[in-house]
Amino acid sequence: MLFGKPIKGKPVSMEGLNPKMGGVVVEGKVFFADCHETRRPGVWVLTFDMTDYKNSVTVRKYMQTKELGGLQSAIAPGMWLRVQGFMELTRDGKDVQLNPQSIMKIGHEGRKDTAKEKRVELHLHTRMSNMDALTDPAAVIKEAIAWGHPAIAITDHGVVQAFPDAWHTAKGKIKNSLWRGRVFHQQSGRSGGSSRPGGPGF
Repeated sequence: MLFGKPIKGKPVSMEGLNPKMGGVVVEGKVFFADCHETRRPGVWVLTFDMTDYKNSVTVRKYMQTKELGGLQSAIAPGMWLRVQGFMELTRDGKDVQLNPQSIMKIGHEGRKDTAKEKRVELHLHTRMSNMDALTDPAAVIKEAIAWGHPAIAITDHGVVQAFPDAWHTAKGKIKNSLWRGRVFHQQSGRSGGSSRPGGPGF
């Protein structure tokens, strides 16, 4: 437990959360967290955003210094939490938030590729494709390796800046087609080429 008492309720989807629901239990992945002292000395505000990949919710609680305990540094992006609390309107009345009564850390088993014949992603943009994607090159290579994929094609628009991260992360565990030209050129519009496994792009 990070805060409050053990949670016994069943988690609900974050879709459709509203103040009329009253007490709820949700669980999800934290993607933003902050805890700081407000302008009022001795009053702190803990805020974090979490998602169940169907929707997201802001969790916010004001507390005195003596209530804070280890919460100031206990919650960070990437953690999976189960939270029990009450849905309410924000102070400006423009949005909803979850006022937590209990917070606990939970385990989470990520997605797996259980197919006997693994796929090969042939059209993947990274954050190096301006205004087109937010995918981190190293993170996606790690995911492909974890899923047992034999290769991956990074098809950024007109650039090869994803190459260093992809190359160093792959470490020979997966084939990358980014720097072999053909698949990359399909996206830059300068040439064609095969993007089938075993073709010129691999």
